[in-house]
Amino acid sequence: MSRAGRPFAEHREAVERLKTDVEKASEFARNRPRNEYSTRQWERLKDPDSNLLGGFLKRWEQQSTLSPAFIDEARRLVSDAFDEIIGLETGKRKPAP
Repeated sequence: MSRAGRPFAEHREAVERLKTDVEKASEFARNRPRNEYSTRQWERLKDPDSNLLGGFLKRWEQQSTLSPAFIDEARRLVSDAFDEIIGLETGKRKPAP
């Protein structure tokens, strides 16, 4: 996200790799049992019409560069969303041996 002050075109490949990685993580969450809430959080995170990662990437592509203030605020929101997903995943009980 810190690269969004530079033209999107310079980072298009890295953004596509990031989107692929997020999609893989989302698919993994979707295929785990009793994981509906985490799956919904991943969907919100990657949604291009949201104010999280997907929306940030869409806006960067549309505008080519983003302001430092916008980047900083978006980074906080996305970080919080990732922290929530991590908390959901680490808070799950492990199956008994």
